[in-house]
Amino acid sequence: MKNNSNNNSTLKETIVTTILLLVLLVLLNPFTWWMPDMMLVGLLVIALVAFGLFAAFVVKEQVVDEREAQHRVMAGRVAFIAGTAAVTIGIIVQSLSHHVDPWLYIAFVVLVLSKVCTRAYIDRNF
Repeated sequence: MKNNSNNNSTLKETIVTTILLLVLLVLLNPFTWWMPDMMLVGLLVIALVAFGLFAAFVVKEQVVDEREAQHRVMAGRVAFIAGTAAVTIGIIVQSLSHHVDPWLYIAFVVLVLSKVCTRAYIDRNF
């Protein structure tokens, strides 16, 4: 049975993730709302803070046993595959319209290089 602090941490992580996703959805402006500059800046600050909190949860995550370590590894793999798939689909779709945002290429390179470099570092040092 999991302890109460782990459940509390999971709840906090879920709340921060939900806030981050909602702010990013509003930043997409799906309903073509008029968004003044101050509102946009405020939402960008909220998104940045929410991402910082989410990253803190990921970094601060502690593994208690082998099962949790395996879950963490699987979550990382799924996140990497989902991220690279989303960026690849974005590159393909934008290539068909003959205008690819350079940030998609940058995101793809960062994803792949961070994976390769981390793997090389772990293999060499652990």
